[in-house]
Amino acid sequence: MTGRLPHRLMEQEDHFVPKRIAMLPAILKKAGYATAHVGKWHLGNAHLWQTPESRGFDYSHGFLGSAIDYHTLAAEAVAFPCNGTDAWRMDKPAYGAEGAGTSLHQQNAEIVEVITGHKKKHKGKPLFLYAAIQSMHSPKPEPAFNTALYSEFSESFAVANGLITQADNMLEHAVRALKAEEMWADTLFVHMSDNGGSITPVKQEVRGNNYPLRGGKRSAFEGGVRTVGFISGGFLPSMQHGKVLKGFVAIEDWYGTFLSLAGGDPYHCLDTLDVIDLHPCRDSFDPSAAAAGLPPIDSVNVWPYISGKVDKSPRHEIVIAAGRHSTTDVSGMRGGVPYVQ
Repeated sequence: MTGRLPHRLMEQEDHFVPKRIAMLPAILKKAGYATAHVGKWHLGNAHLWQTPESRGFDYSHGFLGSAIDYHTLAAEAVAFPCNGTDAWRMDKPAYGAEGAGTSLHQQNAEIVEVITGHKKKHKGKPLFLYAAIQSMHSPKPEPAFNTALYSEFSESFAVANGLITQADNMLEHAVRALKAEEMWADTLFVHMSDNGGSITPVKQEVRGNNYPLRGGKRSAFEGGVRTVGFISGGFLPSMQHGKVLKGFVAIEDWYGTFLSLAGGDPYHCLDTLDVIDLHPCRDSFDPSAAAAGLPPIDSVNVWPYISGKVDKSPRHEIVIAAGRHSTTDVSGMRGGVPYVQ
């Protein structure tokens, strides 16, 4: 959402983004896009200016904290400012949402509705839809989803894969809606995760499997920071369909990539990281942040690599972890070789 590494903004316990930072939806909105958010937020919930609508989304439906009960939508104080129902629509609580079906049922319906209602509500505008679905995040759902399909396996495996199956179904419904609305041919569909699966033996957590990678969520091992993803849609050149790319792409790079595709980088400031400190025009994307002394974006445009125009990713370095109370203690990968500085 910001194009910046968390440690550069000194991420806080309550996960808010500084007010002067312009998030991706706000910039895409200025570029003529309709913007929508469905699902998890976790980027601020203490003030109205921290809500998705205030950060650039035309429409928003989901939960503001880090986790909710799949069935009751209840959140505990560790994931939200207080115990209670965490459900939000636009700039107000989504009253009645806790009795309107599971969180995944509601997120599925909202995603489909955003797509099917887009042309009527936003004639001629392209759509940026950010869907951060809850599946397969903790807490463990009770009752679980689709576990009968995996009855021959362990309970933890069945719970996790039942949630993945539910996510697959939601993905299918989104793609069908895009095709039915004749939007698929112009769609760039990016599916990714923000971390590896949890492998901690905590009873109430959904457990993943990152084999053959070591470690998992909350660790700096590859099992925690290296995730799979895929890209589809009619906008992706046909010659790239089915290809496996192994070059570096960091999660912050989608900011610069989407911005570039929207025509927001006419001077190609985001095409390389080699001279990032010599690019004052990077501040031009977010003058409010620059005026407040906040760091420029760390993103790089990876579309030439993804689209097949170049063979190598422009990103040759990835920050994996940073010191909790310092921005100078950093570990990462440079050219495939681990480093600590």
